[in-house]
Formats: sequence, structure tokens, C-alpha cells
Amino acid sequence: MNMNEILQLKMKILRKLSGASMTEFAEELEISRTSLQNIEIGKANPTLETIQQIAKKLEIPPMSLISDDYDVNQLYTAKSFLSSLHSFLQLSPEDQQEAMKLFERLVKILSTR
Repeated sequence: MNMNEILQLKMKILRKLSGASMTEFAEELEISRTSLQNIEIGKANPTLETIQQIAKKLEIPPMSLISDDYDVNQLYTAKSFLSSLHSFLQLSPEDQQEAMKLFERLVKILSTR
């Protein structure tokens, strides 16, 4: 895969995982919906500045958008984990303890299989 193909694939998947529509995402980046669509289908080559804006919005390193060193699934897993950690930290101390007990139980169950 070349860099444009990698960018196309990752852009589309990560934008959808973020929950943003193409229109919403384009507005947040301050680019037209058509420009975003053209990037996602490989008809346009974004500037480095645009790649940086996209990465910032997705909360990922810019290189992860154009490098095949970063797997989309790994990025999604990491982002989900960080989101879960943030949610965990918002719990009361009692609920955090309960969540930890449930997590330990899950680990035990999975380790026996």
C-alpha cells in the first residue's frame, strides 16, 4: 500500500470510529465536505497542515495516518482503552473498587480458557 491508500483507509475508518459524519468532521477541520470526501477516496492529496489537523482532531500522531507501521485496530484499541480509563477515573472510589473486582474476575475467567 502506498501512503495515499493508507491515508484513505485510515481516514475513513477513524472518522467513522470517532462518530462524526463527513459533514461534521469537515466543519471541525474547517475544510469543505467535498475536500474531505476527496481525501477519503484518494482524489485529493492533503497538505501536511491538513494531515496535522486531522490527526489532532482524531487525537492520534500525524504519522499514524500515513504510515503502515500503525495498524488501525491498534489505534482504535488504544483510543478505546484511554476513553475507558477516563470513564473509570470519573467513578466514585466505591464504584472504582467494584469495577476492579469485576475486571479481576474477568481476567481470571479468560485466563482459564
